[in-house]
Amino acid sequence: MRISWDAGHAGYGVTSGKRAPDGSMFEWEFNNAVVRYAMEELSQYENVIQLRVDDPTGRRDVPLNERTEKINTWNSDVHLSIHANAYGSGWNGAKGVETYVLDKSLPIAYPLALKIQTNIMDKTNRINRGVKEANFHMLRESDMPAVLVEGGFMTNREELERLKSNDYRRKVASAIVEAIAQQFKLKKKSSAELYWDGMTFKRGQIGRISILKPINLWKRDEDDKLEFVRILYPGELYRVYGYDEKYGGQYNVGADHWITNMDGYVMYETPSKAFLSRARNFYR
Repeated sequence: MRISWDAGHAGYGVTSGKRAPDGSMFEWEFNNAVVRYAMEELSQYENVIQLRVDDPTGRRDVPLNERTEKINTWNSDVHLSIHANAYGSGWNGAKGVETYVLDKSLPIAYPLALKIQTNIMDKTNRINRGVKEANFHMLRESDMPAVLVEGGFMTNREELERLKSNDYRRKVASAIVEAIAQQFKLKKKSSAELYWDGMTFKRGQIGRISILKPINLWKRDEDDKLEFVRILYPGELYRVYGYDEKYGGQYNVGADHWITNMDGYVMYETPSKAFLSRARNFYR
């Protein structure tokens, strides 16, 4: 099953407006986190391929027509667009979560949107603003069922703090993934299949990376030389099992597969870089 995603807008002030009134958060920061967490969680299900069509670095606001062209060409089965809401130019009382579809009569998009909205309510206990119709570009120009989620209001002080919280972001992401799994009856992979083509790992992970720009995946041969395997693309996520500085910094993602630590091409998360450095000789 092909599932595509986009985090609305861009960060770092690239998209005009689209930030909290006090400037403490760009909308993209919430959108990006939810997309990353959702894609990671959804990767634990069988027969799922994912594509992200915004710029994962947040440095470029990919035009909407470019986004929909990508997902239509890729022939996605369903598309999810993630946003945070705003009302007016300053602080106000508007709050709550709402989910959008182009038309409530649509046979897949609307039931999926209902499941997403219900799951978010169950996990977050926020105000339920319901499922609504809208003529948004990402809904109108997508050839497949498409749903747009507004996870809360940046213009509400209380909700802004929630939107900044990784706990809240994970809950929203998990609610969306569970709805997708419910709607399409997806089955979770066994623990041995997670993250790398059915390989079983002998040691625990030391972190994870997400791919931000196209980058090569390598495999070490018997002579400890690197052989090209394939190109990784933005949106792919991997657990990290080791780190080695021998070839300019390599992340081990299992089964003797390695990704070069190139600045701007991957994002390493949890634990710290210092821990990663100490673990550079850690192998599976």
